[in-house]
Amino acid sequence: MVHIGIYMNNSLNFIKMNLLFIIIFFFSCEKDHIDPKPEPPTPVDKRVEWKWNTSLEEYDKELQINPVLYKDWVILGFASDVQKRNIPSLIAFDKKTGNQIWTYTHSVNNADSLRNVILYHDLIILKYIDRLTCLQVETRNVVWEKVYDTNVTSYHPLPAYGEYIYNTENYYNDIRDFPFNDSVSLMRYHILTGQQEKLYGERMVKDSGKHPEFYPPVVFQDGNRELVIFTRNFLDSGDEHPVDKIAIDTKTKEVVWIDTMYSHLSAAWNTPPYIFENNIIAASDYSLYSWNASSGELVWKTELTGLNKLAGFSFSGPFLHDNRIYAVSNNGKIFCVDAKTGILIWQNVKVGANNNGPARGPCNRPIIVDDILYINTWSDQALVLIDINSGQQLERYRDADYNGGNVVYDEETKTFFVTAQDKLRAFTVKKI
Repeated sequence: MVHIGIYMNNSLNFIKMNLLFIIIFFFSCEKDHIDPKPEPPTPVDKRVEWKWNTSLEEYDKELQINPVLYKDWVILGFASDVQKRNIPSLIAFDKKTGNQIWTYTHSVNNADSLRNVILYHDLIILKYIDRLTCLQVETRNVVWEKVYDTNVTSYHPLPAYGEYIYNTENYYNDIRDFPFNDSVSLMRYHILTGQQEKLYGERMVKDSGKHPEFYPPVVFQDGNRELVIFTRNFLDSGDEHPVDKIAIDTKTKEVVWIDTMYSHLSAAWNTPPYIFENNIIAASDYSLYSWNASSGELVWKTELTGLNKLAGFSFSGPFLHDNRIYAVSNNGKIFCVDAKTGILIWQNVKVGANNNGPARGPCNRPIIVDDILYINTWSDQALVLIDINSGQQLERYRDADYNGGNVVYDEETKTFFVTAQDKLRAFTVKKI
């Protein structure tokens, strides 16, 4: 009996020890499974290195005009057409430090909102709603000025060719009737003197309901002729309306050729065209087109099927770089197309959250430096870098409220400038 009791006791102790071992082993394994040691984060070598950031809180949420570079200054305009708190201003910053150098406001306090600026040597032309003002940059003295009474300048950029700028000017029977009962003219101004001439115009009858829009032109030398070629549409109330390309002889003011199509988008041609090997390239609706500049004959058409057909290119246009066309659509997609053939090379759908991050317009044109495409997006408020060879998104920044203005590059200091609401930011880019 004693031997049996000892045996049973030893057996129970053996079982207990084994159970204890099993329990310890189980929980040690389970713990390792539930709470593994975290892996160290993978280091990311960013390309963008921020240099400085200048903030002007009084211009928060004001519309900024695309910056321009002049010697050691980066010059930025503020439209002040959102909250109406400030007089539209032009501000110069030191491009190396971001320090504010000077501020220009028009001597007439009721000068209406600033729309665009263009730099020509040492002159800068300010495009207000109610006037054009040409300044000498360093002194800010007025060289010439055109003040409108019955007509209003549009918000489109002022393209410059040679010593001339081209401006679209809308006319209204009554400003309160906008956008109807109006007419429009394409004007050319001599930059040095302000001398103007009307190249083409249309005046609508009362209650026509059409509202023509002219968009920024290009100038093409066709032998002895000089052609100014621009696009036009009508914002009528129909499901479809005419959209045209028009070529005008600048000497005779006669129409050389006109090509008409139809569109269901309200701003089908809101992008300036490009000249490539004697052809005109432009975007409308959800397609890219190339026409012979001398005759208007269609060379190729490429429908971008991956594009939201309700979006089109009504803000961000195609731009030319090394025989390729890059087009940024209103719903944040990028397309790379061969400029000679119209063949799609690649498309990218990652610009902006939910494919909704267009480069803001009108007529915003991103830039390419060292095979990287830089886009200051609007809806998604991000700065995006794209590899132009593959279409791959390299980097994306949402550390500020980027507002869709053009990114500007200074070759001397290898510095980029980008706007973000009330901020002007400067950065350089490392090669990786």
